[in-house]
Amino acid sequence: DGKRYHDTYFYAISKFVDGPISGYLARHHNVVAMELNGDLRESIGLLESALKDGKSVAIFPEGTRSMDGSMGEFHLTFAQLSVNAQVPVVPVVIDGAFDVLPRGKSLPACGKTVKLTFLPPITPDANKTAEAILHETRENIQAGLEKK
Repeated sequence: DGKRYHDTYFYAISKFVDGPISGYLARHHNVVAMELNGDLRESIGLLESALKDGKSVAIFPEGTRSMDGSMGEFHLTFAQLSVNAQVPVVPVVIDGAFDVLPRGKSLPACGKTVKLTFLPPITPDANKTAEAILHETRENIQAGLEKK
């Protein structure tokens, strides 16, 4: 619904939201840009504030699409945010995205579909480190992909 979308922030690499159209859309649709060669503390601080204010944050833990559609290495940022803000991670299995828009293509393929499956939340607690949350998230998504 519109409220949920309005209350969701998206984390993106700045080079993908630097153009005139993409920049306009980013500024008007809760996109927080990450400078790869800059100080990440500012963008991560904005996301942490949003989480503590009850908003949602969408992060692709790999940071980019793979060349062949396989799952890549996860970055720790999403799990560290979960621990710092004491909010759960809701893993999502994204099936078919590579077929619709492989890396290097600018237009999506017609007639292809993408299926999203929301998995049970992973809740931070005193015994779970950010590394443990990352590992559990990756395992759950991998298992979800294998079930398809």
